[in-house]
Amino acid sequence: MAAAAGGAENYLTRAGDRLDQDEQQLIREHDARLHRVGPVSVGYIHGDNQPRAWLWSQRLALVDFERARPAARVQHFVILATTQWADHPDREQAFLRSYGRELSDAERHALDCTCALDLPAPI
Repeated sequence: MAAAAGGAENYLTRAGDRLDQDEQQLIREHDARLHRVGPVSVGYIHGDNQPRAWLWSQRLALVDFERARPAARVQHFVILATTQWADHPDREQAFLRSYGRELSDAERHALDCTCALDLPAPI
């Protein structure tokens, strides 16, 4: 997670004056919290886990691996958490059942922080 932390100032620079002081502070706080995340599991992540990269048959298959990379596994869930799960906690519960386990406290903490930091700069 250390590699993901520290990006707040880049985000804020890209956002320019589109964020007010409270929003800027919130980004900085999540960045600082990310430095304090405990150990999380690491592996290869897809990097673009969203419906346009899904194929359905009897099982879910992922396509388009150009953004795949080694990272904290919880980063694989950022797009899901900010889109598919945001207003549908039942989807998150179903996903985690099929994933085979709940997220650890450190993973949940890391997911919350990376969701805040991974949002695209406002237009």
